[in-house]
Amino acid sequence: MRKEEQKEKAYLQTEDRVMKTAAVYFGQELLKTLGIEGQIRLAGPTEQVQLDIRAMSEDFNFILEDGSWIHLEFESDCVSEKDLVRFRAYDAFMELSYGIQVQTVVVCTAETRIESFRLVRPNGYYEVKIICLRQEDGDEKIEEVLRKQEKGEILTQEDIAPLLLTPVMGGRSSTYERICQVMELVHGKNTELEKETVRRMEAVLYAWAVKLLDHETLEEVKERLRMTLLGQMLVEDGIREGVSRGEYLNLIRLAARKMKRGQSKMEIAEDLLESPETIEKICRAVREHPDYDEKKLYFVLTGEKLD
Repeated sequence: MRKEEQKEKAYLQTEDRVMKTAAVYFGQELLKTLGIEGQIRLAGPTEQVQLDIRAMSEDFNFILEDGSWIHLEFESDCVSEKDLVRFRAYDAFMELSYGIQVQTVVVCTAETRIESFRLVRPNGYYEVKIICLRQEDGDEKIEEVLRKQEKGEILTQEDIAPLLLTPVMGGRSSTYERICQVMELVHGKNTELEKETVRRMEAVLYAWAVKLLDHETLEEVKERLRMTLLGQMLVEDGIREGVSRGEYLNLIRLAARKMKRGQSKMEIAEDLLESPETIEKICRAVREHPDYDEKKLYFVLTGEKLD
């Protein structure tokens, strides 16, 4: 497998972990903001595979302390009878597979009508809970927190966590603009958040970007994330999994040599056919540890000690 293919595979594996991180944080911190009761124990599987190899994929599943499940779906179109049939099939299969009770909650993420929330049949009915976030003003909620920031107040998780839902709310600004605004607040100088909380919040924003933005705009969000905790994790995992130890040691040695000769990061990246982000990390390590050889720099960059 070529190096670029290895890197892409590693990136996708890490991205999958990011989505799982977003799901857990969403369940622990944001379901209560949506008015959904219950203590979340963990995130449940979201892919149910039948014997005919038809994969049924849900958006989020959460396992409550009492053993029941909440199945959360985000719909950008109207909730139709066909959707209800699909949700009923998901829930029935999960109940059959895991022996649990499932409550389905549908979050509407677009300005659209709701055709139905109850599926009526001669032998009974099936219904879901509908939450319409587009009726709320996401800009107003962000501006409220910005006013606190302008007054010099310390922003806490309680201030920022509800803003993670603003990308799927209504408002004057675009979804992309709201994602960027909340990202800036997460990293604000008067924001008081633990590193792990920051990473989880970034994961939720990244999940929204993947689900709601077109390819071009998504790439802009990824660019903004590159120097964050989450972005560094994605890059570092790609390095560790996609490049052999010897290749990375050689890359560090060559990049350090070119940097000391006065070449810019972009020139080094072009000469070595590497991404500017990878070269930036190496150059920063060289600046911070000018006397280190490539083995010590490798430890700084990866946390892996070489003999």
